[in-house]
Amino acid sequence: SAEHQKLDTPLSLPRGARRKASIWSVKARMCRSRGRYLRACPGVLHSPENLAVIHRADNVLFSHAGLTKEFVEVQLYGMQDDVDCVLETVNGFGVEELWEENSPLWARPQDGDLEMTMYPENLFQVVGHTPVKEVLEQENLITTDTFSTYSNGMSFGKEEFVWVDSVTTEWGYF
Repeated sequence: SAEHQKLDTPLSLPRGARRKASIWSVKARMCRSRGRYLRACPGVLHSPENLAVIHRADNVLFSHAGLTKEFVEVQLYGMQDDVDCVLETVNGFGVEELWEENSPLWARPQDGDLEMTMYPENLFQVVGHTPVKEVLEQENLITTDTFSTYSNGMSFGKEEFVWVDSVTTEWGYF
């Protein structure tokens, strides 16, 4: 969207990491180096405390597919009022709980399904999972998987990275 600021800053990723860009953009912290270049900080992904299904930074949730109200109501009935408890519980879930079509690994709220209201409604969510040609913004959700490819290897999306201010929830392009 033209209203979002574009940073004219090159992005440096390790060789072969292009296909893993969604993982790097969500899980890795970005470090500013010499004021012009951004690089993924070494060691961030290898720290056990950084491995989680959902990460919260201030007013933003980062996950693979998004945390939906439907999933929370079914899996965590009675906990809906305590967001931090919900996040801690979801991050402790195993395959059995997460192998649901509306889980933070598989939800597709981009499909316009009215049942897929994001939880909680007062937090902004940044997700990947669903390939999009360009970053898709919907209410309190942005979908950033613009690095997917067709089966023949051709790019599907515009291959753009976004930055998100976790306090104001403003976002833009690198």
